[in-house]
Formats: sequence, structure tokens, C-alpha cells
Amino acid sequence: MDSSIKIYLSIPVALPDRQKVINVIERYMSNYGMDRRETPIVNYYKPGQIYNSEVVANNDIFVFTDKLQWDITLQSLPVGVKNELKKAMQLRKDIF
Repeated sequence: MDSSIKIYLSIPVALPDRQKVINVIERYMSNYGMDRRETPIVNYYKPGQIYNSEVVANNDIFVFTDKLQWDITLQSLPVGVKNELKKAMQLRKDIF
């Protein structure tokens, strides 16, 4: 039986080339879960969309970045991304 795995991208709206970063991460995650017959569904906040504070809880995997580097310090993250990351950690989500 096929099922889905929900992946949430937490990426600052003000990030230059935000859509490029989203596209790169979506491509990277596009095969995630396929070995378990799970179809990845990638979600992220779109400007103008009503923000759901339960977005982290409603997804299986949490991906965050504010650039295409993986050496980000917690202190340098924007407030929204930092709060989502803390929530993902509290919920013991898989984090990339």
C-alpha cells in the first residue's frame, strides 16, 4: 500500500533566491521514502498564505535553512524559522 510522507521546508520569506533554494531542497527530498513506498509531499509557507501554527506538528520531516549551507547557528536564524526548529526538536521530528 502506498502512503505519503509530509516534508515541511522552513525557509525565511526574505531570503534572496528563496524559490531557487526551495527547488534545490525539493529535488533533494523528491526520492525520500520511496524505498518504503511513501510518496514525499513537500510543503512550505507561501507569502500571503494563512500561517498554521501547527505546521510543524502536521508534518513528518522538517527541513530548515536560510542558505544553501548546512552550518547555520541557531542564533543566526530568523525568529519564525528558529521557533519552528525548536518545535520540531520538541516533537522529535526528523530534521535536515
